[in-house]
Amino acid sequence: MKSSDVLVYKGQAFSIEWYFDERGYCPALEYYDGLSDARRIKFLITNGFEKKGQKLPSGEKSRALKAKADFELRIKRGTYYEKAR
Repeated sequence: MKSSDVLVYKGQAFSIEWYFDERGYCPALEYYDGLSDARRIKFLITNGFEKKGQKLPSGEKSRALKAKADFELRIKRGTYYEKAR
């Protein structure tokens, strides 16, 4: 898998990619695919997490940190792009 296959946005200052776990699953992309066009636009200018109340749901922060650590480790090993869909 090439990095361009997971690319969401590429600008001068930064790029945004979908995160895929080792099985090739991307919960954010699955969620995004189910949104209306108006909601997709809003999703792409935020972090993609829709909070339903004032408190962050338990486990959400740790889930995000675990995904970040997994991404960074697989990038360092050079195995991330070959496992993404």
